Amino acid sequence: MRNRTFCVITFCFVLISMCFLGCSKTVFDDGFIKINIPSGWGVGQINTSKSYVFASTVPKTFGETLQSLINPMESNLEDPSFSFFEEGIIVSGKPKETLADARFILGDIIISKRDVDIEAKRIGMINSTIQPDQIYNNAEINVIQNAYFMLGAKTSDVVISDTDVLAEMERSFDEVVSAGGSKEGFLTGWGITENEFRKLISEKLVYAEMIEMVDNTFPDLNEAESASEFLVKMSEIYELKEVTSQAISLSSTVIERDNGFLIISGVLYDEKDENNLNRLTKELLNSFESISPSSVYIFSSEG
Repeated sequence: MRNRTFCVITFCFVLISMCFLGCSKTVFDDGFIKINIPSGWGVGQINTSKSYVFASTVPKTFGETLQSLINPMESNLEDPSFSFFEEGIIVSGKPKETLADARFILGDIIISKRDVDIEAKRIGMINSTIQPDQIYNNAEINVIQNAYFMLGAKTSDVVISDTDVLAEMERSFDEVVSAGGSKEGFLTGWGITENEFRKLISEKLVYAEMIEMVDNTFPDLNEAESASEFLVKMSEIYELKEVTSQAISLSSTVIERDNGFLIISGVLYDEKDENNLNRLTKELLNSFESISPSSVYIFSSEG
């Protein structure tokens, strides 16, 4: 079992309340993002054989720029195309190695192939003697276990402030510089963006809070035993689903606002869904009322 400082990453998500929509629009407000959900679509209604939209916000306080957000999008697409407009840019193309696809679904959390790849890279950097297949297996286990703890954090109202996340990021980068490296070299060596590292740090801090809470729940057990007991109980509540669907295209729209960036990524699984997906993307872009460090998955509940 991981210790308090062990950190893994999940691809740009936050844990959100499950809801199912009827025929009319519904306002979603998690305290960070306020948005009108178009009719026929729901938050947390996961069906990865259907196309979906992933919406996220990135605060400028973490040093992100429009270009720093676009670069990883471009590198993760085959034959990317670009469309510029007054407020931002649209980057479209076919995802490389199904990076837009889910690998596992746990509750309302999607574990992407990207998540597992990043964790596998981290494990490989720590111990180069492990065989590649074993590294990937360990990475899958780590991100799945982390997802269980993030679900626990949701139900327990465990929240980490942006100030704490930023402070921990700065401390990590200071350690890299003190060791003779650089922030850019650290991120490049790992193959992640600064925004991905921010999410990793946030989850690391949430995980530490959860471990302490779990320890208090099982006072007669040591940390590893209490964590294992927690995972067993969570697995009885939430079913882990493996996903094999493959996306055929990904289109990400990035809009710059005064206090952050709004990213709407449409993931297309079936060409016949393209018009509906484009309609949804436009409606979501027009309905956002706030920007802050939060993310929300929007999934089709049709069909």
